[in-house]
Order: sequence, then C-alpha cells, then structure tokens
Amino acid sequence: MFDLEREIRTWKKTMHGNESLEDGYVAELEEHLRDRYDALVEGGAAPADAFAEAARRIGSPAQLGEEYYKTDTRALTGRPPWQSPLFRNYLMVALRKFRQQKLYAIINIAGLAVGLACCLLILLWVKDELSYDRYYPHADHIYRAITTDHTGGGERKFAGSPSLLAGYLLDNYPEVEAVTRIQAGWPGWNLHLGDRRFTEARLAAADPSFFEVFGHRFLAGNREHAFDDRYSIVLTESLARKCFADEDPLGRTIKMSDTDLTVTGVVADVPANSHIQFDYVFPAVNMADWRESDMESWSYIQFATYLRLKPGVDAEAFSARIKDLVRRHAADSPYTLELQALADVHLQSTGIESWPMEYPHAGNMIYVVLFNAIALCILALACINYMNLATARAVTRAREVGIRKTVGAGRWDLVKQFYGESFLITGVAMLAAVGLVLLALPVFNRLSGKELDILYLLRPWNLLGLLGLGLVTALVSGLYPAVLLASFRTTTVLQQQSPRTGGGGKAFRKLLVISQFVFTSVLLVVTLTIYLQLRFVQTADKGYHSEDIIAFASYGFLGENWDAARQEFLADPRVITAAQSFPLTYRAQGRDDARWEGQPANQKATLFPMGVRWDFLELWDIELVGGRFFTRDHPADIDNYLVNESAARLLGWQEPVGKWLEWNGHRGTVIGVLKDVHLGSFHHPIQPVVYNFSRRPFFACVRVQPGRLEGMIPWFHQMWDRFAPDEPFQYSIISMKVAEEYDPDWKIAEMIFYFTGLAVLIACLGLFGLAAFTVERRTKEIGIRKIMGAGVGRIVGMVCREFSLWIILANLLAIPLAWLAAREWLDRFAYRIDLGWEIFAVVLAAALGLALLTVTGQALRAARANPVDALRYE
Repeated sequence: MFDLEREIRTWKKTMHGNESLEDGYVAELEEHLRDRYDALVEGGAAPADAFAEAARRIGSPAQLGEEYYKTDTRALTGRPPWQSPLFRNYLMVALRKFRQQKLYAIINIAGLAVGLACCLLILLWVKDELSYDRYYPHADHIYRAITTDHTGGGERKFAGSPSLLAGYLLDNYPEVEAVTRIQAGWPGWNLHLGDRRFTEARLAAADPSFFEVFGHRFLAGNREHAFDDRYSIVLTESLARKCFADEDPLGRTIKMSDTDLTVTGVVADVPANSHIQFDYVFPAVNMADWRESDMESWSYIQFATYLRLKPGVDAEAFSARIKDLVRRHAADSPYTLELQALADVHLQSTGIESWPMEYPHAGNMIYVVLFNAIALCILALACINYMNLATARAVTRAREVGIRKTVGAGRWDLVKQFYGESFLITGVAMLAAVGLVLLALPVFNRLSGKELDILYLLRPWNLLGLLGLGLVTALVSGLYPAVLLASFRTTTVLQQQSPRTGGGGKAFRKLLVISQFVFTSVLLVVTLTIYLQLRFVQTADKGYHSEDIIAFASYGFLGENWDAARQEFLADPRVITAAQSFPLTYRAQGRDDARWEGQPANQKATLFPMGVRWDFLELWDIELVGGRFFTRDHPADIDNYLVNESAARLLGWQEPVGKWLEWNGHRGTVIGVLKDVHLGSFHHPIQPVVYNFSRRPFFACVRVQPGRLEGMIPWFHQMWDRFAPDEPFQYSIISMKVAEEYDPDWKIAEMIFYFTGLAVLIACLGLFGLAAFTVERRTKEIGIRKIMGAGVGRIVGMVCREFSLWIILANLLAIPLAWLAAREWLDRFAYRIDLGWEIFAVVLAAALGLALLTVTGQALRAARANPVDALRYE
C-alpha cells in the first residue's frame, strides 16, 4: 500500500543530506513536489508512479544544491537576478498561490480587468475628444473669430462674424497669413445628377481661400484654381464615388436646384474629428443670390470667419487689437470680437451659438474632466480591491515570509517577490482588459457616436500609454501589500503568532473599503442626478404641444397657395390642423432697437421675434393669458403684436394689452399676451418674445391625431410630390427635434450609467472577497457561537453589521463631493431639479442593499455550516 507521507519523509532525508539545501529550500521544494504529485494523480497516474515522476522532475539533491549555490553566489558567477532559479521559484510560488486560492485570484484579476478595460475605453474617448481639428497642417496658427452681441446690456456669443471682417483683416493686418469665410454642416440642398438626388450630403459655402487656410488634401484638381469660376463645386472622395462611380468627375456637371455647377476638384473625406463637416463645397459668393446673404456688411454675421496667423504672432494680443473693430466701422454696433483657437472649438464652445457651423458631436470640456475622474475612480476601485485582499490574506502567508527570511532572504528580496505577483496579476488582467475592450468597442461606439477601433488602440503612442497604465496599476496596487508582507518579523511568525498587521492593518482595510464606497456613492449620486434631470426636461411642461407635428419647408404650392394646400391637408380625417409657422425649436436672433410705451430714458430691452399666422395657437396649443390672438376678422391685426409673459415683465407692463410697441421700425398695438413657453431646450432661460404677423413663414406644420404620424409619412410624401414636385421631400418631426436638444447629454449619460454600473460591480467584487476572507478567518468563532445557541440570523447580523457601518460612513463622507459634482453638472441647465436629500437617501439605500446582498451570501454559508466542522478548522 503506497504511503505518500512516508515517501515524502524519506525524500526529505535525502535532500537534507546536501549541505547546499537549507531547511527553507527543502520546505519550498516539498510544496512543489506535492503540487506535481497532485496534478499527476488527477491526470490518472498511479500514486507510486506519480510520486516517482514528480521527484524526478524536481531533480536530484546534487543538481538542486548546485543551482541553489549559484543563486546564493550570483554576484560571483555574473548571472543576472532575473535569470536565476530564484526568479523561477518566485513565479512557481505565485502560480501555486493562484491555484490554491482560485476565488481570490479570480476576484483580483476580474476586478483589475474590468477596471482597466473601463479606463482604456474612457482614455480612448478622451484622446479622441482632444484630437479634434489638430490634424490640419497649420492647426496651431488657425483661429475662429467669435462675435459677442452686447444688445440690451447682455452678452450673447455667436460663431458667426461680420461678412466684411475677412477681407478687412487680410488687407490691413500683416499678422494675418490667410483668412476665409464659411458656412458648413447643413443638410444638403437639392443636389442632383439627372434623376439621382443627394439630399443627405452636407454643404459648405466658402471663400476660395478655404483650401489655403485649412490645407485639405486634393485627390484631383488644383487647389489654387478650384474656385476660379463662381459656378464650381468641389466634392469629397465619398460623394464623388457615389455620384460618378469610378469615372473621372473633373469637368462633369452636377445641379444644385436649378444651377449647373462644374466639378473642379475632389478632396479627401473630412475626418470625424473635425468640427467642419461637409461633403461638397461651392463658392460662398453664390449665397448672395441663393440665400440673400449680405456679403458686404458689418452687421450680417451668418458666416464664420477663420484666420491663420503668421508664426510667432501673439494671438491674445491680436485678439485684443481687433476687439472693437466692428464699432470703428459702425459706431452703434453691439458687436465685439475675440479669437478662439481652432483646437478649442470642439470642447470650449459651450454657450456659443453655432448656426453657421453645424456638426453632430459638439463636445464639452466638463465631460472630458468628468470622464477622466471616472476613469481614475474605477482604476482606484480595482487597485483597492487588490490591496484589500492581499493585506487581508497577509496572515496566511506569514509563515512563508518567516521561512524565506530564515534562509537569508532580505526585505528587498521579499518586496520583489510580492511585487512580482502584483505584476503577474496585472499582466493577466491587462490581457483580459484588452479582450474586453475588443468586445465592448462596437457597443461603446454606438453609445458615444464615435468610430474607434482596435487599430487606434495599437498605435505606438497608445501602446506606450497602455503599458504605462499597466505599470502604474501594478505599482500602486502592489505597493502596500509588498511593504506589509516584507515587514513581518521572523521570530513572531515562526512562533505561530499572528503578525502585527493588528489594528493598523485592519484600520487600513477599513479605510480602503470606505474609500471604495465613497467613490462608488459619488458616481451613483451623479448618475441618478443626470437621469432625473434628463427625465425632467423630457417630461416637464414646455408650454406647448410638440407631439404628432410634422414640419417641412413651404416650397412651391405650399408657399404660394397655402390656403388651398391647407384645405387638402384638412380633408384627411387624421389631420387635426395645419399652419404656416416656424417650428418652436427655432431660436431667432434678438434685437434691442425696440421702443415701447412707458419706456424709461436710456433703457433698452432685447426682444426675440417669432413670426406667426392665424392658426398658430390651434397648432401649438399655447395658452392665451390676456387679450386675443390674430384673427381674420381683424385685417388690421397684421400690423399689431402679441408678447409673452417674460417680455411683458421686461418692458415693465402690468397690463400689456392696448400698449403701443415699436419693433423693427414699425409701431403697432399689443393685442394679447401668451404664456411663456420654452422655445428651445432647458439649457437656456425663457426668452422675452414678440409675436408679429408673418406674411410668409418659411415652414409649414401639420398636426395629426395621436399615434398616427409615423404611419402617415408615405402620405405626406405623396402630398409633397403634388405640391412641390421639383424639390426633394425633407421633413422634421417636432418631438424628435425637441429630443435632439438633449441627445449629447443622453449619450454622455448612457456611458456614465454603464461605467457606474461597472464601478459598483468592482466594488462589490472586492467586498465579496473581503467578506469571504472574514468569514473564513472567523470559522471557529462562528462554530463556537452556534454551539452556544446563536441562531443563523444573529450570526448573519454579526458579520453584516461591521460592513454596514463602513458603507454608512462612506456615504456620509461622499455627500459633499457628490453634491459638488452633481451641482456642477446641473448648472448647465437654466431649469433643473432640486438636489434634495432624497437622492442621497436613495443612493445610501442602494449602496447598503448591494453591500448586504454581497456579504449576506457568505455569512449565510458560514451560519449554516456544521459547527463540528467549524471546530476542526485550522
């Protein structure tokens, strides 16, 4: 009968016969022998054969003694430390610990992998946000002119600037190397080739110098002569291929509405990380005819102006020089100018109205800072998990440390060993994290609206960042465990005493758990605040009806014979009403040249116009709070006005009806007051509005019965083909336009929701591991308590009580940080929810519930165990 213990005793005697093998070495070799024996037996080998094979693989005493001698005398042999058998021994010990403690290894690796994957995704997103517009050849010297409108004593910033600014700067300021005017990013006009229409293409109207300022790469054609003729057009590579397939597009004719344009160039597609988005460009001079743009004005600010300064020019000083340039040419102008660096446009344009430059993914520096903070929090949570579990299990490795010190290992040797384990775990976690990133990228791109791929991650600088992230993680997470374990005293641990991690070690673990849940609670409060605010802005009363309304431009018959067109719409029983009206998502430019009854001397007021017609109230269902609305029974109404409540307050009127108001040089009577409505998003305060009668609004709107709009789109298409057969069918659904105001916020919010969920998962993983260890260390105590009559509930309560106190303390500490973070985000809205105690109470309850759910499972397992088995423990 094979006796393993007897064979091992015999084997140990032969090992002790070699003087080079000290007791500590033999003890380590015995562990290797047992591990290999177990593995071979599990593989089906007979016990005697398994032992013989395991002993053979380890080697004879002479071979082992020689290798250990080389290890101890490596300074004489010149063997690098990383090539020594000791390094291999450290690795084998680490792998053996992983096998023996699978649960803790899985928790550590899973926590670090999820944390690193989150960090990688966030850092990719941040890097992409910071890369906007930096790829242009002269990006560091390109600036955008920003106009500030000081009408009425306020400040309103625009991305547009006066039409005459570009030419004046180039002619009078030698610091300016090149300058251009541009409008870009709009949905395309009626661009077509034969019967093929390209309404989805985005236009750009620009000066010929546009290509000089930005340096777009021409794939065909000549940069300098692309716009020699005003009826020229330059296509992007994608649009050229879509229009002409593989044929040469140069010299071909393409129509924009009724105008023939000649293709004079093809440029490379505009990257997604540019705020100037277009599919085709044509000379801006045509806008004077096609859109009645005033190209020779100091007051027309519908074009954005970009200038390239010569190297060495101080941009701040130059910005100060041109600040009052408009007022030098128009003394009563409310405009001042300033420069904005091209690299700042994407992230630093909050509050700047950018109608001339439309692009779908405007950024915000607040979100870059927020996501960096989230990445740091998540990485900190993962590192804390590792430190917590490593220090908690320090007692179980005390004897190992003592033996190593006894055979001559120094403190630095032990630090290297335990740091090596940290690097090994982090390396495995990093590989797992890259795999998670690969799996998550498609979902992440959908959430963020970006086009990131793994090739982006594998770029040289990103790889260095990846390695740096792994290195920092390993150093941070392994620092305290390595120092703590290496500090154990040999005499203490070899006398079967617990090392003095004592109160200090336990206090440190408490601090780590509390820190974890401080981070987690802050993220939960911010996440809940974002959700409640966005839900509030979507469900709050906007003051008008926005559902089931479709809008389209009133081309052709719709504009020329609206009354007849309206009757045809109303003939369908599904249609409730129809009216010519600007969509209420439209934000007009304010004016401060109004005069009014009772106006104090030298006082001005900025009012915003809204052109309306007779059916406006029926369409939008806005409440009339005083007077009456425009009616066909009063033809003189077309010269009168209505105001909203905010305008009445601004003008100082208690009873506005009957007062005279002079607007845009025309005096009329105020015949009614409308309730304040949100014309735009809740990011902005309600504007003081003057409603004037519009003789020809540009839009037609139709309201249908609830729930019928989507199914009626084909019918509207048919009606459009009857009313405006020469124009492409383009429409907008008002409820979707309202929702689009918050699309960027929802995209960011959805990403934050996911990252917060992963942060909670990491925190709970760490708590689960710590709870499992706590229960394991108190097994005998729990067994004694059960024998003494303690019930399951009491034992579970004993285990959970300590963790509950930690979570409650963490939430109390998180309140000020969470309040500041949530308030910072809410400040972006003019109308917002109250940040009341209920939010913090919900987060506390959620955190406590998750923690107890995590811990209770381990506590129940221990409480239900047989107390006899518990007393045999250790």
